[in-house]
Amino acid sequence: MRNESLESACIDGRLLRVEFNWLGDRFGHLISAVHKSGEIRPLLESIEGAATDNWPPSPPLQSLSIETFPDGRRVALLVGMAGGSHWSASVEAVPDRAEFLFDLACRHAKQPTCLGNQYQRLSKSRDASVISNEGNVTESQTAITIAPRVVAAAETTRWKFTVRLLNPEP
Repeated sequence: MRNESLESACIDGRLLRVEFNWLGDRFGHLISAVHKSGEIRPLLESIEGAATDNWPPSPPLQSLSIETFPDGRRVALLVGMAGGSHWSASVEAVPDRAEFLFDLACRHAKQPTCLGNQYQRLSKSRDASVISNEGNVTESQTAITIAPRVVAAAETTRWKFTVRLLNPEP
């Protein structure tokens, strides 16, 4: 499997990168700040589950396609499945900002025991912010969890969140 990345640049020179890396049976992702000098500082890494997990800590995304919009913006489109559920995701760079919009959905036939995204913090400083209008964001010194509101056992649950670079210098 190939690894891919997207970058989101702010007009003040800040740069945020998301790298999609093949990890056994799915894509995980790493979010990093990139300095103008080329220095890369990893900030957040998705916490992935095992092939036997029906409800992994982050969506089990097994197919990745990078598409380019007519205006030149790039978006990552991903799909996957685990247990009896199907996941989809899009990750899009927000123009003129060092941030990414994550838009995810899971079609599940029964009540999920765990649904959302989990990240490990790789930097002690709070250089990245995660904002969600459609669920709960729980943060600690070492992790971030985004949990959508699940209304019914059999439905499609959708959640969106933004990862934003806060500090101008990595």
